[in-house]
Amino acid sequence: MTWSDVNIENILVIEVGYGLIPMVDQNQNGELLGRIRSLRKKFAQTLGFLPPQVHI
Repeated sequence: MTWSDVNIENILVIEVGYGLIPMVDQNQNGELLGRIRSLRKKFAQTLGFLPPQVHI
């Protein structure tokens, strides 16, 4: 099984205010996107379930 075999049905959305943009902006060394990606992969490896993509 690969990541392309997984169907994503629901989308999670996180809205951030202007003051939190540095947390998600990679040009400003924001780490939130990478952390979310890592958490989704760890969750899938541990529980066998891939949470939906997170749109920010």
